Amino acid sequence: MRQGRQGKRTDKDVREAIEHFALDGERTQRIAELLAEDEQLGPRAPGIRTIQAIATAARRGDGSGPWSSLDAPADELRAVLPVLAWVVERTARRSVTVTEAGIITRLAAYAPELSESARFWIARGLAGDAAGADYFLAFTPWLDGGLRYARAFRSGRIDTFHSYLGSGVTPEAVDIATGGSDDNA
Repeated sequence: MRQGRQGKRTDKDVREAIEHFALDGERTQRIAELLAEDEQLGPRAPGIRTIQAIATAARRGDGSGPWSSLDAPADELRAVLPVLAWVVERTARRSVTVTEAGIITRLAAYAPELSESARFWIARGLAGDAAGADYFLAFTPWLDGGLRYARAFRSGRIDTFHSYLGSGVTPEAVDIATGGSDDNA
């Protein structure tokens, strides 16, 4: 997600947690409390103004504007409408963006086994930060919990590690990617 000055130095996993809480409908103060309660994220949590800036940007989307079914071809409708229903039911947002819809459509064609939530969170992440996205998709981490993908990152073969919410990347893979044990390498 593109950010202004505030939040630029906030660790990626902390930003993603703030965005997730914001899309779950949590208010800024509650997000700060939730971060503080987390052993891993709490010590790296930014100040309240930064949390507010990141949460506001998350609720707003990527800037491409809200997607509409009025001009969408049938394949896009089939891909996006179930995700839109999931978004409306489970997040504080009431739409997906044009950019997210395009990514959701391509994800549906490439990986039809992905759930609506996975398609949304992956599209959301890709719309905001495409660095390394090709590698994420190439390694299909939703099929093996992200272990191959994490090992490729850990070995330096790829530069950016993504663990989009709902993507199927397991805590074990995140641990491998961030320097934890890799007993199966």
